[in-house]
Amino acid sequence: YPTLFRSGSDDETVPVEHATRLKNAADKNAAGENAELRIIDGGLHRLRESEQAIETGFRWLESIDGK
Repeated sequence: YPTLFRSGSDDETVPVEHATRLKNAADKNAAGENAELRIIDGGLHRLRESEQAIETGFRWLESIDGK
């Protein structure tokens, strides 16, 4: 299944390394075949408040549409 992990580069609550580990774990199984990680430059912990993070999510959804 397509999976998107996002992390803010400036998140002081959950470091980027956590998202990297999740993505790497997903890559090790069939469900993670299409796993992607997007680091939001300057993003903080609340990515739902980041226009860049929201746009990244929409672009990703468009890229997997029909797969």
